[in-house]
Amino acid sequence: MKNKALEEAIVDTIIAAPLMFILSTIIIVTCIDYINLEAWQASAVNFSLLTVVAVTRKYYIRLWYSRKNGV
Repeated sequence: MKNKALEEAIVDTIIAAPLMFILSTIIIVTCIDYINLEAWQASAVNFSLLTVVAVTRKYYIRLWYSRKNGV
């Protein structure tokens, strides 16, 4: 059980790190340079959007591992 959980955590992190970095950069640049938001506003938008993406990503990874492990 621990090995499966560790594998899932590692895969999730490998998927999440580059995805979140790229999305965060795009969101911050868009908010500050194109929409002219202040830094705190850009940060709030970034936090909100990344939270939605993280929950969605985690849901699908958990679903995939549940099916893979027959749970």
